[in-house]
Amino acid sequence: VGELSLSSEELAFGKTKIFIRSPKTLFFLEEQRRLRLQQLATLIQKTYRGWRCRAHYQLMRKSQIVISAWFRGSR
Repeated sequence: VGELSLSSEELAFGKTKIFIRSPKTLFFLEEQRRLRLQQLATLIQKTYRGWRCRAHYQLMRKSQIVISAWFRGSR
């Protein structure tokens, strides 16, 4: 089947369920699911951390500009 490289003999598709013939296939699918969930969790963390660091940098930059302008104006 598609990207998981399972033969059609291992799986049967019903209207609402997927029937798995061997426990080995079930364990393989569960392992693939676990790995994919880890990848997605890492992607979410990476995206959030990048956003947080960019927001912090922009705040620091704006603050630096305000301080510099104030310092130049007071001379």
